Amino acid sequence: MANELTQGEAFELMKALDGDFNSEEFINDGLRYGEEIRLQNEKEAAEYTEAIKRLPRNAELYYKRGGRYYSLKELDKALDDYNKAASLDPKKGKYLMGISSIYFQQGETEKADAYLQKALEADPANAAQTYYAHALDIMSNTQDKEKAAAYYRKSVEHGDYMGLSQQALDLEETP
Repeated sequence: MANELTQGEAFELMKALDGDFNSEEFINDGLRYGEEIRLQNEKEAAEYTEAIKRLPRNAELYYKRGGRYYSLKELDKALDDYNKAASLDPKKGKYLMGISSIYFQQGETEKADAYLQKALEADPANAAQTYYAHALDIMSNTQDKEKAAAYYRKSVEHGDYMGLSQQALDLEETP
């Protein structure tokens, strides 16, 4: 977008708005926050592992641990957990959508699209959310705004997920 600021321009603007702005401090604060999030995800993954030992047939526990692994960029572990969740409860579209997201992250778009379709078939009542999640995967992994917009529109057609898909489309149309 033509109106986007470079990192340097953003720092200069922040300095102008706040005379005490220190770019090094700003970066360090961001790094500390990122480390806190990483540690929290590691802690929660370990807690889910303990819960899984007690409840090994609970699909939701595998799904949630998979989400922590996904956040930690441990995609193989996340994929294993999403697959396990889907095998335990094949009617939950979100488990299949987790698999789709992993494949999309790994650049395997055909597999990602196949699991998107499986998620829609397994859980058609959540189509708006499923299409919205797929649009987010597209934007975060490929920046293909046109393809993402197509999935945002599908989300809107199926009831729009919390109004977020229409908001995303409206933002794209803003000059």
